[in-house]
Amino acid sequence: MADNVSSPVSTALAFQADRRANMMIGFGCVFIVVALFLAANFGGAGIGSFVTVSVMFIAIGIFKRSSVYLRFDADYFETKLALAGGWHTVLYSEVTSSEVSDKLVVVYYRKHGQPADSKPQRIRIHLGELRTEDLPLCIDAFRKRLPSPASA
Repeated sequence: MADNVSSPVSTALAFQADRRANMMIGFGCVFIVVALFLAANFGGAGIGSFVTVSVMFIAIGIFKRSSVYLRFDADYFETKLALAGGWHTVLYSEVTSSEVSDKLVVVYYRKHGQPADSKPQRIRIHLGELRTEDLPLCIDAFRKRLPSPASA
């Protein structure tokens, strides 16, 4: 028996900010080698900071390689700007204006239900950490989905 209900087509685009992730993991490994060198030559005094920094660099690098930085869906986009921060979800209908350049996107938006005379909130999305091959596609996605400064 055939079902006439079609599933919605996913128009989601996802971008990862892993351009510097390998560098972070590499620095973490270098700090571990330095900590082991200090431990072998100086008896382990003062290596706690090197171990802590190396573990932090490796953890941040692994997180950046495995997580999504920016996601576009049919009627909203969301971004995770900080490692410990939450997702910023913005409906395209809430966007009052935007400024898109090759390195930075600034989005001004006002949540539905807020007074029209209230100050819009601002999100600054740095594009420098996106993969080089994903950058033009991401910029194009912003330009197609968000209003330009002239239309605001």
